Amino acid sequence: MSGSGAFHSTATSTWAITWSAPALGDGGQFTETRQAPFTVDVREVQVVTCLGEFPR
Repeated sequence: MSGSGAFHSTATSTWAITWSAPALGDGGQFTETRQAPFTVDVREVQVVTCLGEFPR
């Protein structure tokens, strides 16, 4: 089956954070990136769709 099987990938999330602590007169910025590898099993399915009335 073409297009089926186990596919490996990585999900990546990047956050740009700005913070402040006015009472302390402090603040800053930083970036945090997290990655999570995963594998997904994909199967091919074929479907026939009929629009309107089905011929009898």
